[in-house]
Amino acid sequence: MPQSLRTPSSSNLVRDLNLASPFSQAPVDILFTIFLAYIEELKGSPPLICEKHSTISISQVCRQWRDLSLGMATLWSVVDVDIPPNPTPSTISALEKMIDAFIFRSGECPLTIRVRAYADDGLGASPAALELYALVEPTAKLLLAHCHRWKELEVTSASLWLGPDSPLHSICTLKPDRVPNLRGVMLNFYEEPETENYTAPCILQCPTLRRLELKGYSSDFYTKMVDCKSLTELIIGDPTEIPDPFVVWFHGLKFIEMALVVNVLRQCPNLVHCSLTLTSEDSTPENDDPIRIEGPISLPRLQSLALYGQWIPPGIASSFDLPQLTDLSMLPQTSTFSEENVIIEWVRKVGSQLTDFTFDYAAFPRAGLPLLLPYLPNVARLRVIRYGHERLVDDPPTDAPRASFDQAIWDGLTPRLGGVNEPDDGGVSEGGCWCPHLQVLHCVVSGTGRFREKRKFKAALAAFIVAMRTGTRGLARLQEIKLEFEGAFTSISTHELVHTLAEAGVGWKAFTLVTSFLNEQ
Repeated sequence: MPQSLRTPSSSNLVRDLNLASPFSQAPVDILFTIFLAYIEELKGSPPLICEKHSTISISQVCRQWRDLSLGMATLWSVVDVDIPPNPTPSTISALEKMIDAFIFRSGECPLTIRVRAYADDGLGASPAALELYALVEPTAKLLLAHCHRWKELEVTSASLWLGPDSPLHSICTLKPDRVPNLRGVMLNFYEEPETENYTAPCILQCPTLRRLELKGYSSDFYTKMVDCKSLTELIIGDPTEIPDPFVVWFHGLKFIEMALVVNVLRQCPNLVHCSLTLTSEDSTPENDDPIRIEGPISLPRLQSLALYGQWIPPGIASSFDLPQLTDLSMLPQTSTFSEENVIIEWVRKVGSQLTDFTFDYAAFPRAGLPLLLPYLPNVARLRVIRYGHERLVDDPPTDAPRASFDQAIWDGLTPRLGGVNEPDDGGVSEGGCWCPHLQVLHCVVSGTGRFREKRKFKAALAAFIVAMRTGTRGLARLQEIKLEFEGAFTSISTHELVHTLAEAGVGWKAFTLVTSFLNEQ
């Protein structure tokens, strides 16, 4: 075709074919390797169903990739359904065709269904809402026709979609025997239901359910419908997005009370992983009475526990029996400076069995570190991090130093020949240091403007790395350190540190040092 007669679309097609042609001529084994690498990347960033869907895109790169993608049924087993606020018939029709293609190409693989339905505020139960329901009804029926293959269900929706006339109502209220293979459910209703006819999702009573994630409003209502005995993973709240710190409620989870959480946990004897975002209305650490828990809460299989929220209530750690717990994260929104710090309370309870421990440096006093670290004799990964928020303005002890590392802490972590460190209550650290089995350390470094203090700090840090990398007395070899500097501090010179380690006969191989600065507001 002469260049002058080519339309813009045909010109683009010719250009794309010319670009893809050399790629399609590459050896098959190279194409296959690149394809598999791209598939691994997709797992970390789930695509959406649209014209630019990544799964569809890679199937159109070349003939070899199309054959590979069409031959991999699992590649098409994640069905994303995004319903915009004002969908048109053509939009819904295109969405249904794409859903149908994914379901067909997935063969008999278990399906992951992710539904996101949005709506304009104030639509309510108006005729426009009923018209919207009618438009989306065929899409819901298409999904329901294959509900026996559902493995995971995720629903993010406004309250508009919770009414009895909504197509999504039929999805959330499926009888358990209709979804015999369901293993995971995530519900995120970002508006509070306004109708008295709202029905709780009875799909939560499915006896095969293993993973439950509840976000948004009325989570307390959902928990009453759950068959908790079958759960191995429970997530209440969403700690991934940090809200405005001046907002009382946390992460869209409306006032989930600890008493309710305790009641749910009592019914989950098979939990292995648990993440809780705790908050309560008009509740603050300084004026709340300690929560009283009747009887012990036994979770014999729990291995990891993450506690987020407005604040973590004190006085409850002693009520938990967690014999298998090895991974604990404590990241409250509000600092917990007090005579009986809640972080120390938990570490005294389970610290000796932890191999992974994470807490927010802004929620713990620097003076408490020497009391805390000796109770972590087996920890391999210690993360004292900034969780990405500032403490609340009305938090009384804002002038207390945060849990940043200084020279004294490095000295306490450095192995020595002979001797042990003994905390006040009799806890003993092996190897003459705190955390002798440390392999990965993330921490915040206290800032100082004094040259002499900086020099002492660098010397203490180098001594710590040398001792831990040498493997003194059979101690584990340190693999990674991540330092975040607060205030005025000159960054550690990697070249200088390498030279210091080389002089001590310690290699840099298989060791990572990462440095960064905190952006103080």
